[in-house]
Amino acid sequence: MHPSNGLVSLAVFAAALCAGAATLTTDPERVVFDNTAGSATVKVLADGAPVPASEMRGFHLMIGGSDYSHMFQFSKADGAVTLTPSPTVEVGSYDLRIATAKGDAWLKVYTPLGENKTSLQMLAGKLNMSLDELKRQTGLSQKFGRGGVQMSLPPVFPVGRTLTLDMGTAADMKARWEVDRQVISEGLGAGKLVYLFKEAGPHLFTYTELSGDAVAAQVSDVVEGAENPASDVSVKAGTTLTLEAPPGYGKHTWTVDGDPADGDQKLAIKRDAPCELLVKVLSEKPEAGRPDEFDRSTYRVRVTPKQP
Repeated sequence: MHPSNGLVSLAVFAAALCAGAATLTTDPERVVFDNTAGSATVKVLADGAPVPASEMRGFHLMIGGSDYSHMFQFSKADGAVTLTPSPTVEVGSYDLRIATAKGDAWLKVYTPLGENKTSLQMLAGKLNMSLDELKRQTGLSQKFGRGGVQMSLPPVFPVGRTLTLDMGTAADMKARWEVDRQVISEGLGAGKLVYLFKEAGPHLFTYTELSGDAVAAQVSDVVEGAENPASDVSVKAGTTLTLEAPPGYGKHTWTVDGDPADGDQKLAIKRDAPCELLVKVLSEKPEAGRPDEFDRSTYRVRVTPKQP
């Protein structure tokens, strides 16, 4: 499951409605980690005033109902928290819940980790273009575009969800959206992007405005598609483990080590000897939202020896 930015806004708004409750915020509201070498320090504020370190009670790095706090180290100080990626951090789009005595503050955490791997090199190869050309298009070497066209895309976006962006294109302006050099929409006023992420990895998004057949303005950016990080689960041999698929979907397809497994909302697993299993569930037919969206969850199951 993937929380949206609306979840964070709703949490802050709800806290503000409570009688006497402070409004918890962070500054900045989001951080981006392109590698695991650095740290980021964020202010934690209640009604604009620094929250004392003694009032910070916990840190929870969330995707839906799953907590991946082990992927970061958190160091608190008066009015601030410092985030340091651990070696186990994975590419993803997370919501950090900072629990305080005055309520919860939320911080958006993106981990594209683009500098730790050959992400752009892989994308350049897929698009049959040089790495330098790709960097120029995405503004890493120089700004590209004119006419004041700008776009703001998240550096990481969850696979199975739909990315939308409205460029506010004039009705008489011809526009085109491309993803990985494939045209997905084109026409007069066609400035709205609607794109379902089906694959993990980097994707090149390009928006173009045309005057006749000539390019009037163009801007590009790369967004990393991210799967849900795997959840680690352990169970004693001879004990039944029950795994649950995310709620809100009408169809669930389970596999264990790549083989189909019988299960719907829940899957029961029992092994009599120690082993390791890779369990996956594909959830489709959402009860709300866009009908083609989906969720893929993975569990690394470790079956440990029975107690003597």
